[in-house]
Amino acid sequence: MIQPLGPPDSLHLQAAQGWLELSNHHGADAELDKITARLRAHPAVPEVQWEICATVKNWDAALEIASAVVQMVPDHPLGWVHRSFCLHELERTSEGHDNPLGLVRPRR
Repeated sequence: MIQPLGPPDSLHLQAAQGWLELSNHHGADAELDKITARLRAHPAVPEVQWEICATVKNWDAALEIASAVVQMVPDHPLGWVHRSFCLHELERTSEGHDNPLGLVRPRR
């Protein structure tokens, strides 16, 4: 089981989510930067990073983040959903079928 982030990092994560709800991806990104460096790999942090990338339609970066989440916590369905959505947005939908393990291949 994944342990939740504790304060103050959990508060920065919540603030980042709040900024996203206000459509302010810059504020969200700034809050994520305040999270302790070693805890930025916690699965909750890349999920918010993915939302930031999706907000600005940076699908290549979003795909990398989603794929990292799939590798970190393969039992967590949101990583798979985000990865599939990115592949679709990048017009690479068939890759999701051809590569069900979620390994990102370099773009040609």
